[in-house]
Amino acid sequence: GGVWLSARENESITPEGAPPLGGNNGAGEPLAESQAPKLRAQGRRWALHILETPWAWILSTMYIFGTIIGGSPLFSAIRRRGWIDSIEPSGQDALTYICLILDSILYSFLPLFFSIILRIIQGRPLTARLGKRTIVIGDVPYVNQLIESYVSKMFAESYSIASVECHGANAVDHLVHRFTHRVVRGLLIAVGRPDGRLFSLTKAESWVLMSLQQCKSIVHLLSPPEIITVGHNPYHNTKVIDSHIALERRRPKFFCEMLSDVKEDEPLSRNAN
Repeated sequence: GGVWLSARENESITPEGAPPLGGNNGAGEPLAESQAPKLRAQGRRWALHILETPWAWILSTMYIFGTIIGGSPLFSAIRRRGWIDSIEPSGQDALTYICLILDSILYSFLPLFFSIILRIIQGRPLTARLGKRTIVIGDVPYVNQLIESYVSKMFAESYSIASVECHGANAVDHLVHRFTHRVVRGLLIAVGRPDGRLFSLTKAESWVLMSLQQCKSIVHLLSPPEIITVGHNPYHNTKVIDSHIALERRRPKFFCEMLSDVKEDEPLSRNAN
């Protein structure tokens, strides 16, 4: 009986549970329903964070070339066209110098200026730090270590302006001790959540959520870390978790789940008690 149950659980996890994560079945055919679109959408959103610096650099270069070759920096051009009658023949009036100072300031902070424009257009946090982003993977040791190695290897040959720094930690154990004192604006945290609807995992998921709450409480310039979670339990606190990808249940309910009858939109406080 125990061997049969183990084989049944293994089939529900690997042959049946893995294909929806990639969007294709074993024959390579696309599945009608899967979690792949949500995972890709989240990946593309984080890619916008990583590609922000090269895009800001390209836009800054285009602006510099356009205004220098055209001889029309923004504020000076507005000055010449808006208040042309007030320009002194010598070109040494106060308003002209003010516009030149504003143009100099704009040139100095062009990457910041274009980064903010990109964030407004793309709907991303405005006050996150500029530059290289850091990703923290929170899961059991073998998972966070494998993902940390994989992500680090993927970006090993990338340019410095389009790269990330990746770390791994156990969300149940040392995520708080190792990384809450390193939380900065724009930190990206991805965490795998245990399914706390099972009595044996309720405390583990509660510890994970408590760790994330401590990370989320560290706010600078109204910008907390961005947190996503992945797990079978669809419940998530939107004040703590920015995005949650709920995996499809492939196994039958355990007896403890039927006893507790925890709803999908219900916190786990009743199970924890």
